[in-house]
Amino acid sequence: MNDIRFDTLKAARDLKAAGLEEAHAEAIVATMGRAMSENLATKTDLKALEQSIKALEQATRADIKALEQTTRADMTALEQKLTVRLGGLTVAGVAFLAALIKLF
Repeated sequence: MNDIRFDTLKAARDLKAAGLEEAHAEAIVATMGRAMSENLATKTDLKALEQSIKALEQATRADIKALEQTTRADMTALEQKLTVRLGGLTVAGVAFLAALIKLF
């Protein structure tokens, strides 16, 4: 339950002084009190939310950094594979051309 301080007695008295009947004033104040205690965030709630968001931010940054490192490693491996394949194709092409030159 939230720690919202709401002076229900003063609020009811204010409403009665403004011309509302006592039963109506008390019902309004009771409804306001419930709504405030159930739906409003306290400073403690907001602080806890802020800490959760900061923790999520740090975890997200760590995940992004790990993903970046993995991606870089994958790209390096792919670059090496492509270099080997291109070298192989170059050697095969040169060998093919040499064979053609010898035939003609």
